[in-house]
Amino acid sequence: MFRALFRGVKARTIPPTSFALGAMSLSLSPDDSSSEFKPLATQPKLSIYPSPTPDIVLLDTPSRLERQISKVRKNILNTVQESRNEVQSVVDKWIGVEHAVESRVKAIISPSEQLTPNVLYIGISTLTGSIIARNRSLLGARLFLPSAFFLFSLHHFLPETTENLKTYLGEVEERYLPHVAQKHAVANAHTRMLVDRIKEETKEGRERFRKGVEWGVYKVQEVTGLKVGEVWKK
Repeated sequence: MFRALFRGVKARTIPPTSFALGAMSLSLSPDDSSSEFKPLATQPKLSIYPSPTPDIVLLDTPSRLERQISKVRKNILNTVQESRNEVQSVVDKWIGVEHAVESRVKAIISPSEQLTPNVLYIGISTLTGSIIARNRSLLGARLFLPSAFFLFSLHHFLPETTENLKTYLGEVEERYLPHVAQKHAVANAHTRMLVDRIKEETKEGRERFRKGVEWGVYKVQEVTGLKVGEVWKK
């Protein structure tokens, strides 16, 4: 009886492989297998050629002394360049001044007047005035005569150049010394008035002298009967 019962139980016993397959079927369900199961990553294929050797870059880092020397060198070069620019600026300004002076001198000197003999004559006249003033005891005469001879000779031998020079000096005076130019203009106006008055007085004096001489001639002619008037007219 026990044997028959044992045989029935043994026949109904589930083998161990069934348990294993059931566990695998539970763990690998359709929903979980697609989300959790991942294939192993494939490793890259090795190349049959040798890999290239990377380039080695060497960086030249200057030392502290080299940096200081480079800084000093740059400062010296900048200073030399600035000095050169300053010198060139001064030279350019000087050349500009030379051109301005040259053009001004050409504008003052009249092309119709010859400088070579006239300047010599002016120098001789000024030297003559100095010689004459040396024999005078007055200090004013020694200072006035050479300048007077120079101005008169300059106006006589180079009249156009003298006028141009006078005009230029007047422009310079009005530009840089307006107050002095105004006083100078007033003095020139008074001088012109004085000169015109002297000329008028001289002209009137000559006219009076001529009339007096003519009156005397006619009186002599009336008294003596000589025809002195005809001789005077000639």
